[in-house]
Amino acid sequence: MLNYVDLGYAKKNAHPGWLIQYRGNGWFSPWVRLCTGGVHTHSAMVTGFNEVSEVREFVGGRISTLDFQYERYATQMDFYSITRAFYDPVGVQLSIRYMRTMGMNSQYDWWNILTIALRRIPLFHLCFEDKPIDDPRDLNDLTRHCSDAIALAYSLGLVDPVPRWPNSLVTPHDLTKSMLFHYEFSL
Repeated sequence: MLNYVDLGYAKKNAHPGWLIQYRGNGWFSPWVRLCTGGVHTHSAMVTGFNEVSEVREFVGGRISTLDFQYERYATQMDFYSITRAFYDPVGVQLSIRYMRTMGMNSQYDWWNILTIALRRIPLFHLCFEDKPIDDPRDLNDLTRHCSDAIALAYSLGLVDPVPRWPNSLVTPHDLTKSMLFHYEFSL
């Protein structure tokens, strides 16, 4: 059951490093839900008090305020804290720093989104070569989709939220199921 709070509470209690998952209703949202099997269609990170960094379709990377996000996506945002077992203040700061970089410089990766969708088609997944882990050369690639950027940011600072799965194939649903996060509230 979702625990809805008001904007004032969220601004006071959403800590830097927390994950925001969106239950979108845009053009691509039904398609994303179908391809991922989950309710969440977009991921972002709280990178400061009242600051959100994300990589969004048609926009690319951006850093905005929680007020800006609330105006557009009220009742669609779920906030997740980092589970105590994995929390490390230095690691969280490293994750935030990388996510801010993605928020300022990144372009949206439509090819990855198409690849994720095609891999869901029976037997079609055999056409793709699996990389068992992420290639370190990918760190400087500034073309990512939302959950790819989030997974990489957490991997660099804390732990890989979706182990044994390349970040380029991580979906918002994968992040929701991750043991790294704990649901806190919805806005």
